[in-house]
Amino acid sequence: ENNKREGVPLLKDLPWWFFGLRYVFGYETKNQIKNELLILIKAELLPTLRERFVKKLNSVRNLNLVREKKQQMKQQMERFKQQWKKEQ
Repeated sequence: ENNKREGVPLLKDLPWWFFGLRYVFGYETKNQIKNELLILIKAELLPTLRERFVKKLNSVRNLNLVREKKQQMKQQMERFKQQWKKEQ
C-alpha cells in the first residue's frame, strides 16, 4: 500500500486548518499492489514393476513375431522368384 500527496507545490502541503487550501490545491492517492503466486503441480504415476515386465515381454514377443513374419516373406519371395524363372 502506498499513500501519496500530489498537487500544487507548497499549497498542497499547507495544514488543514489554513482555510482548507490544502484540499483545494492538492489530492491524495492510495495505491495497492497485490502479488499472487500460482504453483501448478502435475503428478504422474508410473506403472508397477509387474506391468512394465509384462509390457517388455510383449514387446519381445512382438519383435520375435516380426522376425518370423520377415523370414516367411523372404521364403515366399524366393518361391515366387523360382516359379517366375520356371515360367520364363
